[in-house]
Amino acid sequence: ARLHGAALLAAALVFGAVFPTLVAWFIVAPLKGQPMAAGFVPMAMAIGPIVNGAWGLGTGIGLALFGRLRAHAHS
Repeated sequence: ARLHGAALLAAALVFGAVFPTLVAWFIVAPLKGQPMAAGFVPMAMAIGPIVNGAWGLGTGIGLALFGRLRAHAHS
């Protein structure tokens, strides 16, 4: 609710790229018997932040568009 416009999109992109990727690399992968951080292979490691960052950006766009509509409807 505090962020708007470009700040919201940037925060969503960074949050989406960093936190879910770290959890997948260092918690989920070892639990599944896979190597941590995609085996530290740079090309394999790049996939996580790109995909998760895109997901975060999409979520930020949705919040920017539809969150504003919802906020105006409740005022």
